[in-house]
Amino acid sequence: SMDDAKTALELADIELSNAQQDLSYTKLYAPFNAQISQRYVENDSYVSAGESIAKLQDVSQMYFHFSVPERIFTANARRDIANAQIAIIGASEQWYDVRYVEHAAEPNPISQTYDVVFALAQQDELVATPGARAVAKVTLKSQSNQFGMTVPMNALVGDNQAGFYVWRFNANDGSLTKLVVTVASIKNDIAVISKGVTVGDLVVSAGAAKMYDGIIVKPFNGVR
Repeated sequence: SMDDAKTALELADIELSNAQQDLSYTKLYAPFNAQISQRYVENDSYVSAGESIAKLQDVSQMYFHFSVPERIFTANARRDIANAQIAIIGASEQWYDVRYVEHAAEPNPISQTYDVVFALAQQDELVATPGARAVAKVTLKSQSNQFGMTVPMNALVGDNQAGFYVWRFNANDGSLTKLVVTVASIKNDIAVISKGVTVGDLVVSAGAAKMYDGIIVKPFNGVR
């Protein structure tokens, strides 16, 4: 009868709609430009709701994680970043400007380092895979005040009676120059120097007490 045919058509439409909906569920779309870095299930497999099937990598940005020693991080916590660059180890010698993203609020309990993250927009000429190693070069804004320049307390060698000095690094040949300094104050592991150092001076902040005239050193580039 006409009623039976109409009912059958309506049921067929419902079944078609359900089938089309089920078919749409067989495709997943990433909300960002991504690539599949790892598959957890094979094609044509049955999966349950909430089951992980693949791991995606956001390729619109490259993120670089660096471990900064607690001593260095604490000494420079209040200084702003003037410029930051990275170079992929083994890929090229070209440096790329990166932007600061975030850092861990607490140090790693084992390594006593802070995880710091920088980001770089995707570069067509730069080939980097997840897990690749990089070198970071970070320049901080000079921190000075009305009393003079500031340096990490670990850079100071000497005492109140004998006086203090720091070792200035000479980038041209890697040598060190001993500079007698006048300490105005020390607070939160930061020493305020009223005389002896100027803006742009690079001083040794790790192992300063072990330095000596004639030694040749290299700057720490933060290779992870």
